[in-house]
Amino acid sequence: MPATCRPVSMSPASLEEQSSWSDHTEDEDHDPAWFASSREAPSTFMTRTPPLPPPSLEQERELCRALLAAFPDQVARRMEPDQVYQWRQEHPQTSGGILFRCPVWDADEHPTKMPFIARVSRYCPVDPSRDTARYLLYTELTVEDPEQAEVAGKSPTVAVATMRGVTRIEPHWLATMGRPPLVRYGEVVGELAPPRYDAQMDQVMAWIRTFYSREAWPLPVRWMPLPSVIQESPTRLIDQRERRLCLFARALLERQVLASFPPMECCGRLRPSSAVLTWDTDLEHSSGSAARVPAYRQHRAAVLWLAALRRHRVERRCTLLEQWQRDPQFLLDEFLLWVPASDQEVLQKNWTSMTAVICRSSSETRERA
Repeated sequence: MPATCRPVSMSPASLEEQSSWSDHTEDEDHDPAWFASSREAPSTFMTRTPPLPPPSLEQERELCRALLAAFPDQVARRMEPDQVYQWRQEHPQTSGGILFRCPVWDADEHPTKMPFIARVSRYCPVDPSRDTARYLLYTELTVEDPEQAEVAGKSPTVAVATMRGVTRIEPHWLATMGRPPLVRYGEVVGELAPPRYDAQMDQVMAWIRTFYSREAWPLPVRWMPLPSVIQESPTRLIDQRERRLCLFARALLERQVLASFPPMECCGRLRPSSAVLTWDTDLEHSSGSAARVPAYRQHRAAVLWLAALRRHRVERRCTLLEQWQRDPQFLLDEFLLWVPASDQEVLQKNWTSMTAVICRSSSETRERA
């Protein structure tokens, strides 16, 4: 047998020794210390992972928000003291405890659309009596059977549910969750700040009142992109698309959208002024009727300027640059109505090169970012 080959034995001791050959070199065969360490208990070779620390406050919030994204319609709101008092007067058979309202979403299963009155299960870690949580997320809702309630001596019309898998959530999380029917966008709160174009967000932003569910639970006021439709009341919808476009059109003429448009030689010489692009409805119609119309409709240049933007759905900087790449002459005819006649010829000659430079500069800026 060649000297480089190892003798192989079928005994258990030899098999154990053979399994360790791949873990050491030829020189270690003559090291007594290595042989001694190789025959120690296997636990000495195991790498013990230290126990993971508990999640931080930020990690806990992220986990709760992820859970809310999975169950966005399973939210309960703590009842006000006067609501609890009135409800207990109507249902004196019920026992005590902190009560919550759970809205109903599926009208087919619950035609009355009345919310469930629920308590937190006593086995949940959240104790409402010692917690100031106003909104809770539940993963399971058990409704008491009216027939069993009648057998137990309770009123069969009382439906007190039990919530399980309860987690505390913040009300401003609900405001950022999505669109109706979960969240309803209410009126624009102009007292905090008027709606305006935000160059960093590249959108028209506004302070909006938000409400949750059919119960219209008030949520914190949110600084957000101006929605297409707001609902000032359950029966009144107001279209905001023209207002949003008007604010963007004015910002475009005031160099808030692009730093190099309009050209510097045109700034301060626009006629009419960009201030006419407002949603103010204090001006009466030119026909003398009592109908109120936005102020910009009194000026032909403003009407055509907005019409061109609306026709191509240009309400952001990115869509404007895309349209200029497709059509370099976009907005030329409409912009000529704003500048003096002495500047129109030069502007017509330089318009195509100006839009090309703007698009190229914006593309380079995005690549560097």
